[in-house]
Amino acid sequence: MSWLKSSVGLQLVMLFLSVALVVPAAKGAEMEMKPSSEHPVAVPPVPPPMIAPAAPSIFTVAAEGVIYCRCKLPGYSKAVDGAPLPGAVVLLKCGSQRTVWAAKGRTDTRGYFYLQTQLKYKSLSRTCRVFVLWSPVGPCRVPRRYGLKGPGASLMFERKLSDGYNTIALYTAGFFEFGPEIRDNNLSYQFLLSPPNNQTAGGKVMQPTFSSLQVKQLMMLLLATAQRRIISSRRLMSDAFQPQIMLVLGALVPALRMTLANNGALYPVLGLASCVALVYMSFGDLALDLSTHAREPEMSFVGRNGTRFTMDGKAFYVNGWNSYWLMDQAVEEISRPRVKAMFQAGAKMGLTVCRTWAFNDGGYNALQPSLGHFDEHVFQALDRVIVEAKRHGIRLLLSLANNLEAYGGKTQYVKWAWEEGIGLSSSNDSFFFDPSIRSYFKTYLKTVLTRKNHLNGIRYKDEPTIFAWELMNEPRCMSDPSGDTLQDWIEELAAYVKSIDRKHLLTVGLEGFYGPASSPEKLKVNPGQWFSTLGSDFIRNSKVSDIDFASVHIYPDQWQVGAGLEEKTKYISGWLMSHIEDGEEELKKPVLFTEFGLSDKSRDFDHAHRDAFYESIFDVVYESARRGRAGAGALVWQFMAAGMQEYSDDFGIVPEERPSMYRLIKKQSCRLMRLSHGRDWMKRKNSEEFCAE
Repeated sequence: MSWLKSSVGLQLVMLFLSVALVVPAAKGAEMEMKPSSEHPVAVPPVPPPMIAPAAPSIFTVAAEGVIYCRCKLPGYSKAVDGAPLPGAVVLLKCGSQRTVWAAKGRTDTRGYFYLQTQLKYKSLSRTCRVFVLWSPVGPCRVPRRYGLKGPGASLMFERKLSDGYNTIALYTAGFFEFGPEIRDNNLSYQFLLSPPNNQTAGGKVMQPTFSSLQVKQLMMLLLATAQRRIISSRRLMSDAFQPQIMLVLGALVPALRMTLANNGALYPVLGLASCVALVYMSFGDLALDLSTHAREPEMSFVGRNGTRFTMDGKAFYVNGWNSYWLMDQAVEEISRPRVKAMFQAGAKMGLTVCRTWAFNDGGYNALQPSLGHFDEHVFQALDRVIVEAKRHGIRLLLSLANNLEAYGGKTQYVKWAWEEGIGLSSSNDSFFFDPSIRSYFKTYLKTVLTRKNHLNGIRYKDEPTIFAWELMNEPRCMSDPSGDTLQDWIEELAAYVKSIDRKHLLTVGLEGFYGPASSPEKLKVNPGQWFSTLGSDFIRNSKVSDIDFASVHIYPDQWQVGAGLEEKTKYISGWLMSHIEDGEEELKKPVLFTEFGLSDKSRDFDHAHRDAFYESIFDVVYESARRGRAGAGALVWQFMAAGMQEYSDDFGIVPEERPSMYRLIKKQSCRLMRLSHGRDWMKRKNSEEFCAE
């Protein structure tokens, strides 16, 4: 701990030097901030190209706009005039979780941005929205929803452009507001994102004007925020640090209050505010780091005994959910609260496992931006996800690749190999048979499995919070319907994972379709004949000795288009029972239904229909568990935190917003917990109280 103490000492020295240097230099300064002179519109950071001479049917989508900041203060009937906000981080995002196009940049000195994506179809521009990810104004970094169209700014077509190669559909961003993370004394801040033609008055941009009262109130908000952060962190720090921190706080707070009350020199205010920021960031983060080990509960590895998952000698049943977006949202500071909120919601419903992506290849917030190179900042985001899951007593099923193009997938590996000149084929299925690509994927696997978490120092392969690894989400190799190519890939890659990590369970990530090696009776269980030609085979693939359990997905809307709820429910009941029977008799392994959902875009959708359909799945899983059979659990696709509509698809659910679904899921958790603990259940007072709520 000596280096920590010396670090605190250094920070204290910096604190007093800041005050000593800033305050004398500002003596006699005038309080009032005068309105600055007008300036012409600045050249944008990335200028848009010229106007296009023609209008072909395919466009590249781009967006421009200006971000304004405005402050609504006590005593004022309306917000002060908006002023352009420079240095804000802006994201243009198009698509859904399946396929995403994105571009990110900063506003220039006049708040202007121009962002261009690789999206080629103008018709898809309706999926595009603009988001402010970060602003240089500290208290105003958390987006809030306004209106009925969800978060982000919608786009309005402006004109066609050309860069000499592509025709560009240029859009402007509409009205967009932000609110503060913490509100004090009715003080609020907003961001206004507007089309660029709204930024000027007489062709020129107005600079911000703030009165002495406004500056005081802004500094008081910063001070109150820092004071709350430090005081709330006391219980997380060791006793050795509390006296030092509270001594600094005790001296700093009265001094700041006196400065703000009795004189208005701008530079002392800003200097002391910097000191507050120094204490806020330094000691707050120190508290978080010191608390990491203290707040992590003890967890055991989940194992397998025949057709059951086990933990500490007892049966372990999975009632869980999918939130594929956790690592992505843990990268940026502004979106990290969503991760905590999701795990809190899961814990309140008694859920045990969350399935999420541990990959992002070549795209926005990529874990692997280029072949064999990894972004430490994004890796730290995955570290945070693991630690946050552990704090809430939830385990993670981490998927390691995607058969689909979203977040890179096998397509990105093939593209990299082709660009390097070493790829055998441009076919996406070469991911499975190209030796060079297999080698690259093994490099990725080893990097992830041996990663040491920067928060707790535990390597992923030694982390019991990880329930299991999944080789790939929904693998298919349609170029070889015999299934031999995919089978060979599974055998080699499963053996490789087990050569590094034998503590964790491993699954393939299959959808559950029966292939040519299956019996005619099993082929009839498929939704249609075509599903046997995808290059996968549930029984054959799951029999691989290094695969610990089988996975199955359930999507009746995609398999039985036009069918009614009763017909879908009846078919899925047979689908479930067939795979549980396979686990019991053929595989001798647990079967986990890792994705299931009912689309809200289906005919005559009603939330009550979704409740009934999910309950039918829960009942089959519970009955299998009660009888000691191979049905080991199910995971809903997908749950989101509030305000995440841009990450939703046909199946997205915010549990707190659907009370009937919330109760249904909690009921299933309690039923499975009673089975796991048996006679010990009656001794668990907290558990009975939890299920009685």
